Amino acid sequence: EDFVFTENGDLSAKANGRILFSWPYQPGTENSQISIDDIQLADLALGGVSLNLKQEPMGFKIEARYQSALIDNLCIDLTGYADFLSDSPVAEIQFKNACDKPFSDLDLGRFAPNLSGYYADAELNTGGNLLYKDGRFSGKIDTKIKNIRLSSMEKEFTLEGGSLDIHLTELPRIKTGPKQKFSFQSLKFGNITAGNGLVEFQIESPESIFIEKSQLEWSDGHVYTQALRFSPKIKDYDLIFFCDRLHFAKVLEQLGAATADGQGRVNGRVPVRITDGKFFLKNGFLYSTPGEGGKIITSIFSSS
Repeated sequence: EDFVFTENGDLSAKANGRILFSWPYQPGTENSQISIDDIQLADLALGGVSLNLKQEPMGFKIEARYQSALIDNLCIDLTGYADFLSDSPVAEIQFKNACDKPFSDLDLGRFAPNLSGYYADAELNTGGNLLYKDGRFSGKIDTKIKNIRLSSMEKEFTLEGGSLDIHLTELPRIKTGPKQKFSFQSLKFGNITAGNGLVEFQIESPESIFIEKSQLEWSDGHVYTQALRFSPKIKDYDLIFFCDRLHFAKVLEQLGAATADGQGRVNGRVPVRITDGKFFLKNGFLYSTPGEGGKIITSIFSSS
């Protein structure tokens, strides 16, 4: 029989099927089949789950498949058991993705309105387990996303060769250990091009991400940042880019300040302010590498 259930007004789904249960337990009881469709969390359509339940002496053996409506080609197989008739009920589920196809042209605006117009290609591998024991839930999720490509034509943004590792080890808490890693091979944002980026971070909660350190190659040198904590509730950030042996002529050209030739290299600190996702350079200080000379020939851009 079809029915609809809701929880706190945010989660809703439609389910149908049948549950067959014999008591006392009789071997050979026909399996139960349940389909949960149109799972909705707030404004997100999550997809559906099909379950097969096989009765055992103290509960059910579970086999299920989740088919995502958010990400094409994403489906997850779940296996496990639920022992709910003993004095100490226990349940455990293992899961892993079952579809090997990469996803492409995924509109990230599905997840957050401010990401509308950004599209992603990637390969996703995930797995983990969920456990209910002694009246408490626990579990872990290990996720690796590789061959990431992010793009936005409107923002003239492209990131390629990305890789992301996330390990949630304290479910139901949304928290990771330190040194989770995101890396990429190349980045283009307007006139700015960079490569071989690496960010090490920790998810402290759904509302806090701690950037332990980050670095990238830019203008034939390197740029590093200090530790920084991000929160969706905070719109303004001040951070410092630490620059190491940047090719000064290329810096000027990528920043749109001038066309330049020369061999001079610079080091120093550049303060940056981020406001509502926009970057603003503040007054910084760059100095030439001691013991190295060079000449810069510039042609300042003008506009009418």
